[in-house]
Amino acid sequence: QPKQTNNRMMNGVSVLAKDIIKKETINVNNILTNILTSYSNDHHDDIDLNIILIPGNPGIVDFYTDFVSELSSLIGHKYPIHTISQAGHDHETDNHFDLEEQIEHKKKYIKDYFDVEKQKFILIGHSVGSYCCLRLLKECKEFNILKVINLFPTFQQLYEGLSTSIKWLVTPGIRQVFCSILHYTPKGIVDYFINNHDSEEDVKDIVRPRINYNYASNILYMAYTEGKIIKELDNDLIEPHLDKLFFIFGSSDQYTPIKQIEDFQNTYEDANVQIVDIPHAFVIKKEHSKFVANEVSKFVVDEQENNNNNNNNNN
Repeated sequence: QPKQTNNRMMNGVSVLAKDIIKKETINVNNILTNILTSYSNDHHDDIDLNIILIPGNPGIVDFYTDFVSELSSLIGHKYPIHTISQAGHDHETDNHFDLEEQIEHKKKYIKDYFDVEKQKFILIGHSVGSYCCLRLLKECKEFNILKVINLFPTFQQLYEGLSTSIKWLVTPGIRQVFCSILHYTPKGIVDYFINNHDSEEDVKDIVRPRINYNYASNILYMAYTEGKIIKELDNDLIEPHLDKLFFIFGSSDQYTPIKQIEDFQNTYEDANVQIVDIPHAFVIKKEHSKFVANEVSKFVVDEQENNNNNNNNNN
């Protein structure tokens, strides 16, 4: 369990399902941050392994409820799973956070809320969250990171994968104008487009209250900086840690064209890679969340067994 600090809001806990999954608001480096946690059956302070999920963009933890619930069930609720929001994506703020600041935000969360000298971690990153996890693995030697699970990862040439409309919308100047128009768009028009989107009803309910200037501006600004930072593949993110990495790519993912995946496999022949026929935004459909959770659970269970064996050998 995260160590208790005075950063936690006194009344910030809300139960989502059967007292197993909870959402709470904490303070990370003076940034209000949502944490979605699936607690383990062995709910006590000396849990030695925590699973931390860093979402993509938008980094809203509620999108991951079905995935986290299914994954927790599949691993027998053995270890807690903590999903951390991207800064500025779950609480309105006038501040904007670039990709580097988002990575520092995740480092600060782990340092402040976990005993890094005693606890171990499995990191799960979705989309740009994968890049964040790989950066933590590379830069934070003090964190005992056992594995990094990369779901539909975007850690190279991200700008090339953006659609023409998104490339246009993230451009400074145009971004601010678009967010202003979005903010003042009549609710009826917003509801029309949301209601006709092919996603689950609870996903639509998550999106509705976030159609405003602050949320949209933060999301698009982060996307803009992702395109600026994530370019050529950084071999130091992959090669030294290959035995710790697991990758799930989408066969039709616009952010990682199949040629890019094939090149990656040719470069890293020993990489543990799985290619699935599931869309990049898998979290917006329950069936896709369950499928991905099932694939991830196999990898986590293997690591559970390794962790248990190591603990037994040390006793």
